[in-house]
Amino acid sequence: MNRIEAKFIEMHPQSKPLADKANGLFAEGVTHVSRQMFPYPVYMERGLGPLKWDVDGNEYIDYKTGHGSMILGQAHPAIVNAVQSQMANGTHLSSGTRFEVEWGDAVCRLVPSVEKLRFVGSGTEALMMAFKMARVFSGKEKIVKFAGAFHGWSDPAYVTDPETDRQYGIPSGTSDSVINSPPHDLDAIDEILTGHDDIAAVVFQGNDIAPPEFISGLRELTTTHGVLLIFDEVVSGFRWSNAGCQGRYGITPDLSAFAKILAGGLPGGCVGGRADVVGTVGEGGIRHPGTFNANPLSASAGSTALGIVERDGIVETAEK
Repeated sequence: MNRIEAKFIEMHPQSKPLADKANGLFAEGVTHVSRQMFPYPVYMERGLGPLKWDVDGNEYIDYKTGHGSMILGQAHPAIVNAVQSQMANGTHLSSGTRFEVEWGDAVCRLVPSVEKLRFVGSGTEALMMAFKMARVFSGKEKIVKFAGAFHGWSDPAYVTDPETDRQYGIPSGTSDSVINSPPHDLDAIDEILTGHDDIAAVVFQGNDIAPPEFISGLRELTTTHGVLLIFDEVVSGFRWSNAGCQGRYGITPDLSAFAKILAGGLPGGCVGGRADVVGTVGEGGIRHPGTFNANPLSASAGSTALGIVERDGIVETAEK
């Protein structure tokens, strides 16, 4: 045992029995792939603002911020109050609530490209829905994505290569509907769009550090070829600007997927964009259930969080 490992074990004695128990309960011993650590994971107890504390009382600066979902920090008083108030009035009312209307209105105010939207349960679901909308609207099947980009863990989003696809349990036929393009290469995209007449959409990851001229060129190419452009703003939304990557660079995508900051640190996502494309959901189109879509807790947290982002210049503070 080296000195660093010994110090870790000395500092985290209460995490060890939890990790041992978790190894017998969970696949890989964790509930998220990024929570694996050597010699064992650290278990957190609480958080407040930019800090969090583990079960041994060790204090940390919270750079992970709920996997990117908590731009306002841990236990923000307004979020706590909103969720606690709604908790006392019901966690799931099996109907619409005023909070979902306020939440949707906030998204449309902050993101000009969003004419209509649909709430879902997570970022992965948001991309799944965006792909479905694009396919139904266009009558075409293929999605173009960029090698190395992450768009959630649905089958089409994960398509990489035959060996990796088998490892991830992706059916072999799924790759027929996905094209991986080299990143930041407009010539490659132009060649793909010119050579295929069955492409429904190109999806771009907003937190991909791409040259601005590539992003604007991507919009021009998809427009020229009559292909929908989807922005994956799950990470970049309400972070790179109030309107995400698209707001920072002045791009208007056809569809956008949001999550993380959207829901104020609770589960939630949405797809928004052109009314005619989002309108593929409904009678004669996509049937969209989802037990926890826009549930009152997520909706109250999300509408509160976006109101603070809009009012208090949170993005500008984060930029500094």
